[in-house]
Amino acid sequence: MGKPGKATQAEKQRRITETYALVLSGLRRAQILQIVSERFDISERMAEHYLAAAQAEIREMAMHHRDAMFAEHISHRRDMRFRARRDGNLRIELDAARDEAELLKLYPAKEVDIHDWRKEAEREGVNADELFEQLVAAAMGKLSGAGGDAGGDAPREA
Repeated sequence: MGKPGKATQAEKQRRITETYALVLSGLRRAQILQIVSERFDISERMAEHYLAAAQAEIREMAMHHRDAMFAEHISHRRDMRFRARRDGNLRIELDAARDEAELLKLYPAKEVDIHDWRKEAEREGVNADELFEQLVAAAMGKLSGAGGDAGGDAPREA
């Protein structure tokens, strides 16, 4: 399988571009490899190289857009601060400055207080392990479509 000789640089780029389109179309990996292999009369191993190159271009594009969107958001905050200062609206200027600082991660990370529900349940006289098991059983019942009270004390319908 495969054509004798190497593909030109232009041909390689065309193949990567077509593989890129297949990835974006939502096909599964195996389908893409089969189509690329057949379309270009190459081995599946070579098709994997084109798929990897297409995926790298997608990642690069996503990072480029992320950076551009971040810069745009910063620009909006700075414009808002400028207009607020010009109009004498210190509250909006401060809010925009605070929001910009958060986007730039200039503030220290906020502490998160993790609430220990087990200790609170036991203070209330509830066995935390039994409560947990009941909650899991109820959730599993909802997920499986059974609905109703899974694991509780209420009578079940037969």
